[in-house]
Amino acid sequence: MNPVFLYTLVSLGSISFILGAGLAFASRRFAVEIDPRVEQLIEILPGANCGGCGYAGCAAYAGAIIGEDASVTLCAPGGNQVIQEISELLGLEEVKTVRQIAYLHCAGSKDKAKDKYIYDGIEDCRVAVLLAGGPKACNSGCLGFGSCVGVCKFDALTMGEDGLPVVDREKCTACGACVRTCPKHLFTLLQDTVSIYLACSSHEKGKAVKEACSVGCIGCSICVKVTESDEIEMKDSLPSINYNASMNLVLAHYKCPTNSYIDLAPKRPYMVIDKNNCKGHGKCGEVCPVKNCVTGEQGEIHSIDPKACIGCGLCLEVCPPKAIRVIGAMGYVNMDQSD
Repeated sequence: MNPVFLYTLVSLGSISFILGAGLAFASRRFAVEIDPRVEQLIEILPGANCGGCGYAGCAAYAGAIIGEDASVTLCAPGGNQVIQEISELLGLEEVKTVRQIAYLHCAGSKDKAKDKYIYDGIEDCRVAVLLAGGPKACNSGCLGFGSCVGVCKFDALTMGEDGLPVVDREKCTACGACVRTCPKHLFTLLQDTVSIYLACSSHEKGKAVKEACSVGCIGCSICVKVTESDEIEMKDSLPSINYNASMNLVLAHYKCPTNSYIDLAPKRPYMVIDKNNCKGHGKCGEVCPVKNCVTGEQGEIHSIDPKACIGCGLCLEVCPPKAIRVIGAMGYVNMDQSD
């Protein structure tokens, strides 16, 4: 064997041995001990790696819970079950959260919103928005290319035939992927108990809105006036609503002249008057926003038309003998309407 080749081979082997030994020593000497609870947390977490918790993935979130005292309530896909299991593992008091889902604040479908130009490019909202804000005439309107659908890992979003994304309320985990992806910032995460919400995000003035979309908010502020709550106010030509306040938006939806509010309830409760207790004060008729819904002369027994009643409940608050009852949807006890 050539001496030079042999020398080279021995030298390389010696260097490899020394480096390997050094790495082995360093791996032991400088090894970072991993809390075994991190692995246990990873097993508990759903493994979706959606990033909704604010960390790179489930493993990063598990490490943050142990090493950074991160909140145990950040995993939206896992819900209360995961929170409970984590709390039990760490010996914490059980914490419960209110389930949230994604809401789209735009109703500008193909038949309701106009386009300002024909777009013939990559069908991605994040790309289309770079060209003068996108083809929609409304600068705040949904572009309808489904970028939000593409990033949803739970199949909770689909594109409807009207050109708007549809949220599957059962599948949505409130991971927030659609919120982060939408270039128009049209999605928000709200409690799943919210049944009436504003489906418009435009801050344009009334005339500009009407020219672009038939269901856009024109900033008339009627909804603010009829909703007696400080949790709704006009800000930059658009109602700002604190949905966590659980206010009654039935009247706002009913009074809105452009139908900018969406009511998800398939059926609203309605009011009936117990004729045995009605004293004919007439207060119910004075506050009822629906014409001819409440009938009856002063001093006589009144009645409410169940087909006309919108379920706002204003009459409940003003009836002195408490003769009005709620029936129908939302778990209320039915009453015989034959009286």
